[in-house]
Amino acid sequence: MDSQFTGEFLPTPEEIEEMGRRVTGAVLGGGADRAAHYAEHGRWVYRPIDEASRWVGTDYDHGNWTTGFWAGAMLHLAQLGCADDGLVERARTLSAKLDCRVDDHGTHDIGFIFWPSAALVARLFGDPAAASSALRAAEVLAERRVPGSGHLQAFGAIGEDRSRPTSTIDTMMNLPLLWWAYHQTGAPVWAETARAHADRTARSLLRPDGSTYHLARIGDDGEPFWQGTFQGAADDSCWARGQAWGIAGYLTMACETGSAEYGRIAARLLDYYCGSHDIDALTPYDLVVDTGIQDSSAAAIVCYGLALTLRRDADLARLVGAEDRLARMLRALRRDALFQDEVGVLAHACYSAPHRLGTDGPLPYGDYYYLAALALARGVADLVPE
Repeated sequence: MDSQFTGEFLPTPEEIEEMGRRVTGAVLGGGADRAAHYAEHGRWVYRPIDEASRWVGTDYDHGNWTTGFWAGAMLHLAQLGCADDGLVERARTLSAKLDCRVDDHGTHDIGFIFWPSAALVARLFGDPAAASSALRAAEVLAERRVPGSGHLQAFGAIGEDRSRPTSTIDTMMNLPLLWWAYHQTGAPVWAETARAHADRTARSLLRPDGSTYHLARIGDDGEPFWQGTFQGAADDSCWARGQAWGIAGYLTMACETGSAEYGRIAARLLDYYCGSHDIDALTPYDLVVDTGIQDSSAAAIVCYGLALTLRRDADLARLVGAEDRLARMLRALRRDALFQDEVGVLAHACYSAPHRLGTDGPLPYGDYYYLAALALARGVADLVPE
């Protein structure tokens, strides 16, 4: 796909300016030390940037894992031609603030924190400080690899007994930080770590019908001894955003490695996703259980994976029907979610239905992946390794 990819599913210049105002409002609304985490009733809920994840009794609190998406959102808006000339500087300032999390050994989501922020700043501007931060974050993520199994521990302090077995489908989209480190350094360990996790995920979190579990607990022998969900409607259902993380994650793996097997996995997951609901409408929060809740962020994540594939691998794009599916999902998002909340870019996303948090409002990552997909579709996103 090239920069001539056009259609009514892409935003107008006026809509891009409104996106810029809304993203800037979210970033500035929290002051110097907080960031918008999810939205409820037309208002952002803010959390401290330095708030780390932790166990609270038997529940796991993920802390603030979303701030990095705001830095990336501003950078992609600049690429899309938003006239706000302060976007890049605000993105770089926010990215630098995340250095307080660079040694956070408590979460796999360090990839989400640093890939759309420091790693992207380093790629776009050759910023050595940002590159150093992103590389350190990649090291911390790689340290979560569990010997024997090869999966990257999802929750908690590294090696802690109750956390060590945890593996989630979300981690598939933390792997881009490892691929950035691979392209930055050329060291094969980054690619090997990403492959090991993707291979274990395929054996532990994917069902034969192409759906996914959200969470598995994996023994030292590499076999899952429990499979279920932390976010979906039921252990035997399929959480839509988790399915989207898997789709975009395996599309990324296929693009990075050229592996036909990763491409086939991505195609299976995508076929299940598209066959579970009408992709010309908004995605339900759960692809099996009818809850009445929608999640636009799931479609945005899938759109990102499809747009990336169209830019990087023509054969894979044909295999997964990327161009048609991308156009249909972008059209639905623009028609049914764009600017339909008082804040944010995409309305009708769901942060956590089981915990009754942010069940109908925009999300930082929904907005980020939508903007990244648009920038890729327009041919202006510098996300393809040289």
